[in-house]
Amino acid sequence: MVRISILVNAILGAVFVNSTHLLRHDKRDVVPSAWTLQGRALGETKVKARVALAQQNVEHGAKHLLDISDPFSSTYGKHWTREQVADFFKPSPPAIKAVREWLAESGVHVNRHRVSPGQGSIQFTTTVAELERLLGAEYHVYEDSATGSMSFSCQEYYLPDHVAHHVDFITPSLGFSKLQRRGLSGRDVPYSDIQLAQTSATGPASATTNLSDCYQAVTPDCIRALYNIPSNFTTEPDNQLGIVTYFPYQPSDLDEFFQLYTDIPPGTRPLEISIDGAPTSSPNYVTEEPSIDIDAAFPIVYPQNITWFGDQQIDSDVDEFLDAVDGSYCSFEGGDVAPYDPSYPNQYYNQSEMCGVYNITNVVSVSYYSVEVFLPFSYQRRQCDEYMKLALQGVTFVFCSGDYGASCVNDTNNQPVLSASFPASCPWVTAVGATQILNNTPPTQPEAAVIFPNSLGNFTSGGGFSAIFDRPSYQNTSVSSYLSNYLPDSAVNHSLYNTTGRAVPDVALNGFNFVNIIKGAVRLNYGTSVGTPIFAAMIALVNSARKEAGKGPVGFINPVLYANTGMFNDVILGNSTGCDNTVAFNATPGWDPVTGLGTPDFPKLLDVFMSLP
Repeated sequence: MVRISILVNAILGAVFVNSTHLLRHDKRDVVPSAWTLQGRALGETKVKARVALAQQNVEHGAKHLLDISDPFSSTYGKHWTREQVADFFKPSPPAIKAVREWLAESGVHVNRHRVSPGQGSIQFTTTVAELERLLGAEYHVYEDSATGSMSFSCQEYYLPDHVAHHVDFITPSLGFSKLQRRGLSGRDVPYSDIQLAQTSATGPASATTNLSDCYQAVTPDCIRALYNIPSNFTTEPDNQLGIVTYFPYQPSDLDEFFQLYTDIPPGTRPLEISIDGAPTSSPNYVTEEPSIDIDAAFPIVYPQNITWFGDQQIDSDVDEFLDAVDGSYCSFEGGDVAPYDPSYPNQYYNQSEMCGVYNITNVVSVSYYSVEVFLPFSYQRRQCDEYMKLALQGVTFVFCSGDYGASCVNDTNNQPVLSASFPASCPWVTAVGATQILNNTPPTQPEAAVIFPNSLGNFTSGGGFSAIFDRPSYQNTSVSSYLSNYLPDSAVNHSLYNTTGRAVPDVALNGFNFVNIIKGAVRLNYGTSVGTPIFAAMIALVNSARKEAGKGPVGFINPVLYANTGMFNDVILGNSTGCDNTVAFNATPGWDPVTGLGTPDFPKLLDVFMSLP
């Protein structure tokens, strides 16, 4: 933080009389290339502001999580309760008092701001003009040139020195919070062209199933054959797989997919959880991502069900989901106050605002991502802490690693750097890359990392090294081996990335030529988001088997994965792209920043987790 020796009333319009110093709390280094400046934000625009309070014991929480997730620890699997987590991390009373007093003295009356039930944040509704005075900031409107989406943010903002150390971050501020979906340029194919890959509706791959054409079109039976996934798991009602989505799926497409490629009865539906009233299914409005997620996961996890967390507000990142399942992350204590707080329903949500109203599933799959450089560092650290807190409670988060290789962006000096994707770069989630079946190769043979160039665009598996999060201890052996033995062979300039950062991805699964149904048409699609729900479904099956044996959920799985690399099929072919579509990283023996530890062999994965307490 930089100390700015100016009086508060010089910046905040003399809101209060006592003088104090301001600290620059955060600053944005670059504007993402997709966003173009449109002008100043209108002062009368109403916004919901959140002051994320600095939490206690974060560093100790990480140590506890590593301990209960270490397969060699006597405390393995001893997850915490929600109440234990909330009490352990809640901000100190002096911190809450200092921030609320600052807001009140700055003109935000005490009746306008509320402390969340878990005491993790203070929220209030304000205007752009008031927020600018409060933070010494200027807000501008930007447009996403690709989608036309609008966002507004500031370049930097300031806090009084006696308040700054109590605050992690404030939103809205620096971020361009629009998450990226996986590439949406899959291609339509005539049904006759993929009939060879269509399998019988009798369940798992068998001797009568023609798997030799899986390289052309990947069906559920191809997935089962690739990773040796059986279909004899019994239903565990409390062990559903959670999928977070920002768009509704089309039920008729799901039924057609079931009829063509599975033995799942048409009419089978996920448990639809509408976050703040967002639509979860629709006969009309359809994008590819939700169909890919549900088509990829359902045949693997069935007859267990899927909990479909629907939130249409993609510009909110995953905040709305965290609000809905974790009361400590969200909202107002004691109710909203008009006219400062928005009323519900409104033009965005057709139901009441939700805070901690849903129980989170033991496994959650998310196929959306941003790039680290596009979001404030403080925001990413805090959200990563939330995943750590939920992991302490036994929740497994699985995120896609991104679809465009080692994302090349410009740094503060307008020089290219390779930026990891977020939330995949958070050490407390599992990141999934992408592989493909080589041409004229059956699924019983080793896969390769998605090879560039390819027929589906510039897609290669996302991966690299975080510039925000340090490499966690569970990665040291595997990643150090890669850095010592294979990094010199990489075609990329080593100054473009941080080799001491959290390494991505952790694992990889097939993400190329996946068959699904979109608006009644058979399509071949791609993305790390294909393998993400598949791997999450596999972990849900593991939890089912453990529950049947009287054991608890696996929770945070990365330490077990890195301690048992023999349960993965090593991927040594293929690469990922970097700047100017040059090779960034190669798939190599052992862990690599393209396919991680490799692809999972489900029976071995199951055996390892069943051997743990």
